[in-house]
Amino acid sequence: MPAVGSQFKYDDAYVQDDKGVYPPNVVPIDAGEIVLNNERYVVRDLEVKDNAGNVIWTITITNLKNGFQSRGHLHQEGAELFYFQKGRGLMLLKTDAINIKPGLHVGVPKGIFHKVIASANEDMLYMTYFNGPLNRPKERFKAV
Repeated sequence: MPAVGSQFKYDDAYVQDDKGVYPPNVVPIDAGEIVLNNERYVVRDLEVKDNAGNVIWTITITNLKNGFQSRGHLHQEGAELFYFQKGRGLMLLKTDAINIKPGLHVGVPKGIFHKVIASANEDMLYMTYFNGPLNRPKERFKAV
């Protein structure tokens, strides 16, 4: 693991970006690489690596602006876990609509269509977790 002085020692995994190195349970909300930044949302990706440098998790931090919705999509490579931290809205999961509020976790199985819709009144902030690297098409997610 890269050294960070004496702030912490975490033997199994770490997160690193251009601002520092963190244990995966203490990730700043502004950490990670911005992979998308437009009028709809700001999306950041973080990779959690083991001591050998292998990506064991990908954490995505999304700030979805009020009144907007994420692109509906599905993941063939694996399941996704959402943790909603701020804001309210809806999540479409296949044909179901789930009311979203802070503190809610939603698991999305592999291959299931999903979309997040922020209320008109407040932005949403949520994190998603993927087991392993996230193979997103980089040309679709370039920062503006």
